[in-house]
Amino acid sequence: TEHGEVILRVFKVGETDTHAELRFEVVDTGIGITEEVQGQLFQAFCQADGSTTRKYGGTGLGLAISKELVEMMGGKIGVDSALDKGSTFWFTVNLEKQPRARAQDRRELAGMNVLIVDDNATNRNILDQQLKSWGVKSSTAANAQAALEKLQDNKGPAYDLVLLDMQMPGMDGIALTEVIKADPAIAATRLVILTSLGQALSDEQLKEAGIDACLVKPVKQSRLFQCLTGCRALPIVRKPARVFEPAVGDAKMNILLAEDNKVNQKVAVAQLRRLGHTPTLASNGLEVIEQFKPGRFDAILMDCQMPEMDGYEATKQIRIREKHLGAKPAYIIALTAHAMEGDREKCLAAQMDDYLSKPVRDADLQSALTRAKARKNPIAAPAPVAPAPKPQAEAPGLIQMPAMADSESQAEAPAEALVPAVAVVAPEGPLVDVEMLEAAANEDPEQRRELVELYFAQAKDLMNGLHGAITKNSPKDVDHFAHKLVGASLACGMSAMVLPLRQLEKMGKEGKLTGADQVFAQANHNLELTRERVDSYVQERAG
Repeated sequence: TEHGEVILRVFKVGETDTHAELRFEVVDTGIGITEEVQGQLFQAFCQADGSTTRKYGGTGLGLAISKELVEMMGGKIGVDSALDKGSTFWFTVNLEKQPRARAQDRRELAGMNVLIVDDNATNRNILDQQLKSWGVKSSTAANAQAALEKLQDNKGPAYDLVLLDMQMPGMDGIALTEVIKADPAIAATRLVILTSLGQALSDEQLKEAGIDACLVKPVKQSRLFQCLTGCRALPIVRKPARVFEPAVGDAKMNILLAEDNKVNQKVAVAQLRRLGHTPTLASNGLEVIEQFKPGRFDAILMDCQMPEMDGYEATKQIRIREKHLGAKPAYIIALTAHAMEGDREKCLAAQMDDYLSKPVRDADLQSALTRAKARKNPIAAPAPVAPAPKPQAEAPGLIQMPAMADSESQAEAPAEALVPAVAVVAPEGPLVDVEMLEAAANEDPEQRRELVELYFAQAKDLMNGLHGAITKNSPKDVDHFAHKLVGASLACGMSAMVLPLRQLEKMGKEGKLTGADQVFAQANHNLELTRERVDSYVQERAG
């Protein structure tokens, strides 16, 4: 589902002294299914979206297997759906009752007053039901502003604790904690922040922000219960805390970050917060258009290549909307994988104000944001973009890869000798830019671990996509997967991956995939070497 959600529900249909019949439902807000297709869905190899360009679906076996399993258990399975209105897949099973486990002692939380802050209505409802089942008094707020109004309302209830989502439009969870801790009247309120996987805060960040605990979604009831009882036992800290203090002379800015790559998102969000700014995420151009309102953001960091709608088209749509409304133009900073003259022309044609080449250093990012504040437009200047400097073999702060014994002879071999997939050579220069990796992780071991895990998980998926695209002889897909992985590699210092991925990206753009399998083999070889070097580096730091 592109927009909306997927919800899992379970109900008791009936019961006897020994058994209970349960109905499970998976409800989505997706594309929906016609009545004609519904009758065939539980047959093998049937898909609701059978087009050659389908975006949704798998092998067409899952429902057929599920039907057999449910019927073996004496249950029923079915679907209720309408085209473009979502679907509800359900099944029933009759299960034997088990000895009752010891229930959590509701008295531990009874009378506690909690405010739930989340922009997602389903999340608010789930948390609200869980808390009330434990005797907790709970209220909800859909955004930071509504939360502050409730917290600062002298006639309203005093809240013992706030459960707040980290990623919210406008003012996010981190920014909200700063405002709460800066207000003496509510600074003593205990705070628990809810984050998505890969965005958990370190103990040091929690302490600095004045947050009592961090829970990773989806939050199990047992973990939430333990967290709340633990927070209730903590001493009240009344000292206001500041979080992510801006650099001297730099005012805090609200930034819309448009980036589809999860690794790049994590790096850029950490970078913006480190510089004292408040980021709001958009994963593609369509989300940029949805979130954009004149005057809402001080600047927009716009990745040029995104799915659904790229950065160039999103910028054009924003300019059309601004002209129609007579609004002051937003300051849009392009993010490009590599600065070339062609990029500058494209940015100008799309009416962007500035651009940054990945990987983006803190100083360059802050300079661009300072220009945004002063509304100075550097790309309007006629000077061509300077080419990126060549990597130095002995650059400081880099892990150096020792050359293989036969690398020289292989490197000089004719092209015909490089056809076999095993004919790979040792990468020249560094494998990993340690300074870039540490900067991307805020020099925090836990953030580094999460970033490395996220990078290699994404690299595995993108390399599989590359292999499939090369096998199918699809230059467009080769360009897409290579570009996405080279962006992630640049963002966290995986230097050895850049050159072969650039070659594959170029082949894809030019529509010529001759020799792509060999370049892919080299990229795959470099990925394994990179993984080994990163593991070794992490162990060295731990020792």
